[in-house]
Order: sequence, then C-alpha cells, then structure tokens
Amino acid sequence: ASPGQISWQITLDVRGIDLERLLALLDVPGLSGSGRLSGQLPLVWTPAGVEIRHGQLSSTGGGQLRYASTVPVADNPGLQALRDFRYSQFGLDLDYQADGRYALNMRLDGHNPEFYSGHPIAFRLKLDGALPGLFKGALLSGDFDAYILKQLQQGNLE
Repeated sequence: ASPGQISWQITLDVRGIDLERLLALLDVPGLSGSGRLSGQLPLVWTPAGVEIRHGQLSSTGGGQLRYASTVPVADNPGLQALRDFRYSQFGLDLDYQADGRYALNMRLDGHNPEFYSGHPIAFRLKLDGALPGLFKGALLSGDFDAYILKQLQQGNLE
C-alpha cells in the first residue's frame, strides 16, 4: 500500500511472550518450547486490511525448542537437531500484507547436546508465501514433518 492509503498505524510493543504458550496455540503435534520473546509489531490499517510491517521478535534469554518428529529422522540432520535444540538466541522478522502474503525470517543459534557432540548450530529459515499456506498447509494440518522436509529439500532451511 502506498503511504496515501494508510488509514492509521500503531506499534505494538511485545514483552515476554511465553514461547511455550505461543507454540501451544499453534497446536503442532510434537512441537514444544520454552523461553520468552519480546519485540515490536508495527500494525498498519489500510483500506485492504491490517498489515504488519517490519515486525521483529527476539528471545530475551535462552530457551529450548523441541520437535518430536513422526517420520524417521536418521537421514535428516535438521530434524535430528530439533529434537532437543537449546537456543541462546531466537530471532524472528515478520512482514504480513492484508492480502495474506507474508515474509518470515527466523534465526536460531544454539546446540543440541546429543547431536554432533553439542557443536553450535545456526538455523536460518526464510519463508514467504500467502496465508493460509504457512499455517494451514504446515501447522494446522499437523503435517509439520512434510513441511520442514520440503523446506530442507528446497534449500530454505540451513
């Protein structure tokens, strides 16, 4: 939307969101975590609807992300690492347009003590598309395994 189309804008300050509760809302089987996220979500009301422009959330300390895959993970290092990933930093950049298009960049820095002798791992996940693709296609369908595998195969997950 061009600046002339903005009805109004407000920045939502987010402080200490409980990652465990946030993940519980997504209701992804096998996905859990701990820690807290804070940041800002600039909300823009346009004639087309609400948008988020350059939203940023990051961890306020360390935490855990655990994903118990329902598919074999022996040949998938990304899913192996996520079984018990202990992050020192978690960052999320988000843009969302009123027509449902989104761009999401996630950064996870940490390790899994049982994976590669606890060697540090940096995950970078870049997603874009149109909602409900991300949530319906991956999260709400419960087929998170297939979605992560697809992202790894397409080179979107490092």
